[in-house]
Amino acid sequence: LEGAPLDWAVIGAATNGARTYQPERRWVENLLNLFDQQGTQVFFKGNLEWPESEWREAFPVLK
Repeated sequence: LEGAPLDWAVIGAATNGARTYQPERRWVENLLNLFDQQGTQVFFKGNLEWPESEWREAFPVLK
């Protein structure tokens, strides 16, 4: 991801029918650190198990 910043990132659990697979917390934290450095907006899907106080629902700014 370095050198090719994104405008927007959507992070959530993977799904397979009724089952969800949560990403490891450290993976999400590493992505958030990188996206924050690059100024990338982040949106959490509703299926992500994440503390409400850290929840993100940002959208990219249209250019």
